[in-house]
Amino acid sequence: MTEVKSGAPGWLCLAAPSVLTLGALACSLTAMRVAFAQQWSSAAGLIIAAAVLDGLDGHVARLLDAVSVFGGELDSLGDLVNFGVAPALVMFAWADQQRGSDAGDAWDVGLWASCVLFCQACALRLARFNCSPGGPAYHPPPGEVLEKPDTGKSSSDTSSTDVPRAFIARSKFFTGVPAPMGAMLALLPLFWQLDSNGIPFGWKVHQVAISVLLISAFLMVSHLKTLSSKMFMRDPKKASHLRIRSPWEGMLKLAGVLGALAAAFFCSPWRMVLVLEFTYIASLFVGPVVYHLLAE
Repeated sequence: MTEVKSGAPGWLCLAAPSVLTLGALACSLTAMRVAFAQQWSSAAGLIIAAAVLDGLDGHVARLLDAVSVFGGELDSLGDLVNFGVAPALVMFAWADQQRGSDAGDAWDVGLWASCVLFCQACALRLARFNCSPGGPAYHPPPGEVLEKPDTGKSSSDTSSTDVPRAFIARSKFFTGVPAPMGAMLALLPLFWQLDSNGIPFGWKVHQVAISVLLISAFLMVSHLKTLSSKMFMRDPKKASHLRIRSPWEGMLKLAGVLGALAAAFFCSPWRMVLVLEFTYIASLFVGPVVYHLLAE
């Protein structure tokens, strides 16, 4: 049974994260609907909205101390639709509508096969995360000692033989690209066209769609060590980026949000999405280096 420690009503604390999860599911389902109506900007925007809501539900649950097994399972089931099925079908509709008569049936089969592989890779990525230590479905084998959460005690409360804290803990890295970022990478050609009204690299649309879907699928199921926001948390299982501990922290987070909104307003929002995506792609080369050289 979930213990709610927040001052808000218990039913509200338990319902709030699930409402956000269901809201993300509604966005991704609607994205598929508008994609087949060839409303590409709406479809892309709804997938981004689903990613934002998916990112918020866990933080809200930790902020309200309302983390539950039910919420974790609901979130995982929703993620398969939000970041597996929806992006694949949006990309299929986009590429199929624009591929032209020069692409034969073989390209159509290849496009659909890449969409299916992308969905399967997303399912495998989510299942691996759920069964890993810290995941909602993780069951430690007999005799395994779970890592104790950081209680914030000073070093004087521990033995003098303790090993100094690592610069970055290896347990805070992701293994493979997370499902939300995999979805964003799969939609990169669509974002590119919305910003520049062209196809990346001058390729044909079906060639780009198949390549990006397969690469994104591989990155999700790979064992590549990638950076995560958990690195900025002392105890990722309890901490939330929504919790403000000092006025300076609040001002920095507010400035970041306002800066992102201003950048989206003064330039193309799709260009801002592309900048963030290419920044993340660059981080894929940084993550393994940090993991092997600086993390313990």
